[in-house]
Amino acid sequence: MDWTTIGGFIIAGFVLLAMETVLPGMVAGILGGVCLLVAVALSFSHGPVVGMVTFVGVFLLLMVATWLYFMFFPTSKMGKSLTLSKVNEGASAPQTSPSLVGMIGKMTSPGRPGGMAMIQGKRMDVVAESGFLEPGAEVKVVSVSGNRIVVRAVTT
Repeated sequence: MDWTTIGGFIIAGFVLLAMETVLPGMVAGILGGVCLLVAVALSFSHGPVVGMVTFVGVFLLLMVATWLYFMFFPTSKMGKSLTLSKVNEGASAPQTSPSLVGMIGKMTSPGRPGGMAMIQGKRMDVVAESGFLEPGAEVKVVSVSGNRIVVRAVTT
């Protein structure tokens, strides 16, 4: 095989690997790897020494290209446009106030053990401390941890 074909496969392999950065699906990356492997395999037709030199050369070029990619791509204009630059803080659930501890409310749905209760005029998702709670049962908030409100039936 002539060196023009081998060089063409090497160039095509590196171009396809570079295109993998912006093309989804890993198709370009896999084709780029296959092109590099074909180039190395074809170079062995010129003898084992030439094949090994080509293999080492392609491997070193791949390592240098990878190092350059990780050093410069994330800070480039294109790299910044493909990555997130700020944290999305609008998707978290609202925190429940620990001041609810001790408040009395009424179950609006069965608590098996999770259910809904009306506490301070607001409908809240609650968890029964133990057992099941019937709708309309009076409950007392025992603890609050994050968004988890634990209630206990009020005994009269």
